[in-house]
Amino acid sequence: ENENSILRKRLLYFLSLISDAMRESGEVLSLPAYISGALSYISTHYSEHIIAGELADRLGVGRTTLMTGFKNIQERL
Repeated sequence: ENENSILRKRLLYFLSLISDAMRESGEVLSLPAYISGALSYISTHYSEHIIAGELADRLGVGRTTLMTGFKNIQERL
């Protein structure tokens, strides 16, 4: 699998986890601004070719920070 495919799968998984967690708890999950920005960008541009490094640059963070941020969110859910 290429990086783009892995990123899409992870992000869809995170979106579903976040949605489920919010629905079950009735609470708003606190997300870092760059994660919220990434989710917003991806939901708007889903049909486009999105590359993790380019998305991170757009959000003003490093690629590793972006990927680690999503991993940390996953661990909290």
